[in-house]
Amino acid sequence: MPRILGVGTLLLDILSCVDDSFLAQNVPGRKGGSDTVTADFSRSLAVKLPGVKFAPGGSAPNTLDALAAWGIDSRLIGMVGRDEDGDYCKQHFRGDISAIKTHQELPTGRCISMVTPDSERTMRTFLGASAAIAPEDLQEQDFAGVDLLLFEGYMLYDEPLTLKIFEIAERLAIPVAFDLASFELVAKYRESLLPDLLKKCAVLFCNREEAEAFAGQGSNAELLDRLSVFAPLVALKLGRDGALIRQNGKTISVKAELVENPVDTTGAGDLWQAGFLYGLMQKKSLSLCGRFASAAAAELVQTLGARLTDETLEKLKQKFTDMEKNDE
Repeated sequence: MPRILGVGTLLLDILSCVDDSFLAQNVPGRKGGSDTVTADFSRSLAVKLPGVKFAPGGSAPNTLDALAAWGIDSRLIGMVGRDEDGDYCKQHFRGDISAIKTHQELPTGRCISMVTPDSERTMRTFLGASAAIAPEDLQEQDFAGVDLLLFEGYMLYDEPLTLKIFEIAERLAIPVAFDLASFELVAKYRESLLPDLLKKCAVLFCNREEAEAFAGQGSNAELLDRLSVFAPLVALKLGRDGALIRQNGKTISVKAELVENPVDTTGAGDLWQAGFLYGLMQKKSLSLCGRFASAAAAELVQTLGARLTDETLEKLKQKFTDMEKNDE
């Protein structure tokens, strides 16, 4: 099977079900977004949360974890602290952890994911050790034999590291799949880093809010037109309205697999990407890639957190096989 290398923030997720009034009273910013916070804010918010659940997290790690379970050779570059949280995150990652670095002083990063009754999640992240990885920490062997690089947009917070990653990928002719990650993050970098980086990408993942944060207001078709100037393959995720995939001027519409009573949307985009990349890396049709992506996301929103069980992931892999037979 092909090899994928992910670069991202390896975090401990702290999940809690809250109501809208909790967000209004305790969390500045728009509901549904994702932003970074200080260690003090993270600690003060965590003690206010009702009924928390802990789980390994991080956008690229979530995607790669599923891909590894489906048999794709998946390696992660990231950094954790020398603590129990870091050990937990590494132990619960199904892929290759040889490129995960350890910081000797900073703690492992934590992401507080607050889920409201409408299943929407609002995230506030203390990056901790995950933001301390430096350009000199990158090793050439980390990139050896890689067929695709998945770049998590949250890494944009470290410009020197981001530029080094893209320099290595370009020098080694490794195609890059870029996940825009968050509309708040996109707004910060739309005029500086993003335009030049996106032109170096083979695949661009985004939802509608992220697309508008970068390309401005417009219809789905207009957004695809603007984004396709940068990346040859664009996947625009539209939640319950499915997704649109644009390549070489052709647009494919993918229906969402609707879930009547979703529990939590945390990580739904990450699993959508996992499903899409699973098909793409095996050179399957974009229609099949999109349909399996939708199936993976639908499974995830039925559980709290961003990781699926071995049993559910195996069930999804069999579903892909069945879809592939029907696609022939």
